[in-house]
Amino acid sequence: MSFGEDPHDLELARRFRHRSILLFIILATLPCYIVGGILLGVAPDDDDVSGNAPTDLPPPGQRTDIAITITGTVTSTATGTLQASDTPGALRSTPRQFVPSTATPFPTQRLPTSTDAPTATTRPTATTEDPPENRAPVFDSAPGDRTLRVGEVGTVTLQFTDPDGDPVSFTASSDAPAIAEVSAFGESAFDVTAVAAGSATITVTLEDDQGGVTSAQFLVTVEASNPVNNPPVFESEPTDLTVNVGQSTTVTISTSDPDDDPVSLAVSSANPAVATATRIDDTSFSVQGIAAGGTTVTINLSDGQGGTASRTINVTVNAGPPPNRNPVFVVEPLPIIIPEGDSDIILLEINDPDGDPVTMTVTSANPGIATTTKIDNTSFTVQGVAVGETTTTIRLNDGRGGITTEVVPITVQAPAANNPPQFTTPPGDLSVATGATTTVTLNFSDPDGDPVSFSLTVGNTGIATATKTGDSTFTVTGVSTGSTTVTITLNDGQGGTANATITVTVT
Repeated sequence: MSFGEDPHDLELARRFRHRSILLFIILATLPCYIVGGILLGVAPDDDDVSGNAPTDLPPPGQRTDIAITITGTVTSTATGTLQASDTPGALRSTPRQFVPSTATPFPTQRLPTSTDAPTATTRPTATTEDPPENRAPVFDSAPGDRTLRVGEVGTVTLQFTDPDGDPVSFTASSDAPAIAEVSAFGESAFDVTAVAAGSATITVTLEDDQGGVTSAQFLVTVEASNPVNNPPVFESEPTDLTVNVGQSTTVTISTSDPDDDPVSLAVSSANPAVATATRIDDTSFSVQGIAAGGTTVTINLSDGQGGTASRTINVTVNAGPPPNRNPVFVVEPLPIIIPEGDSDIILLEINDPDGDPVTMTVTSANPGIATTTKIDNTSFTVQGVAVGETTTTIRLNDGRGGITTEVVPITVQAPAANNPPQFTTPPGDLSVATGATTTVTLNFSDPDGDPVSFSLTVGNTGIATATKTGDSTFTVTGVSTGSTTVTITLNDGQGGTANATITVTVT
């Protein structure tokens, strides 16, 4: 389309070019999904196109400003660029750029003039993939309320992370700086200074570099710097003491403080020549009896804030106990004589004049000849190991320093020759009917006092049987007519034996 040099024609050409530019803007911003209306402030009314040039338009060649208002929601990352010029024959706008806050701009492209037909190659390229949604940083643990006293400075340490791994910064502010003031920021901590009594809310805000924000609040209560102090108290009243000369006893004190102040303890004796008092820690002390008599001990408590409490107890020191007396053997132990290989139990009679419990120990001087083994505090065993002589030491201890020792000789002799057991009354022959049973009682003894056992041997069990029924009795039962023998053998367990044979007749 072309126009003559008539001013009216030139004006119509300018209006046509304005509308061409508007059409290109609409086509270029369609990928951005702009919702809204586009208003063109310079569009003329229909009745302005007449034979006379409008009086509200600037003359040809003069700069004209075009105001464009775009409304809507940006859902794309595309950008576009317009250019305009008032050079006759090619109208181009001054450079302008629209970049949404979440978009990445792309290079400016030249827009077509009125003599160029818009084509696909003259349109800007739009990006259709949306960036991932940013997640705000979070507190791993929210800061808790705290109480400070005027003039006190408390440090608040924050624990936070960002789900996207973005760097996180924080700010903190007080809604009442005249009560609690925020100061001295670090990478993840800040200080709160207690200025005046009252309470203040501290707001902590986390922000990542993508605009994600999270906030948390906590309360700071500021107390007066000098509250009324309460003195410490005795949880239980200390009681009077009685000790002996030379004796020491420990006293434990239970205390508390209403303000939770640490409580210290001090003690003093009114007469250290009678009894001394020594602090062990803040809950205990010891009292030592020095001389017979009486005195007092004062117990003082302090909370370090001016609060004190005290108690005084009476201490009585008795004269020391009488000197300790050693334990004694009521019956002196006798020399021990034992055969080689034998053992014997030795019983002791002991006593302590003060009634103290006595502990006994026993030790052999030569265990290769005889061993001694404690059974309890009044008895022990002796074992003859080899022929010879040795001693054993018996030691008594009352636990209070009293000790008595006795050395007892031990003689181990060669064992005496063994004497076999013997029948006191020899058993006689028997007569028993077939199927009948009779009981036989034996009479025997051992010259050495060894225990004796016996056994039975039947010559022909088809005629008679013999069965042991006790330590010295047995029975004989007739089986069939005839005669046989029963042999009785005595044994003392030391190698000594004795035999007797009887005849059994079965009828």
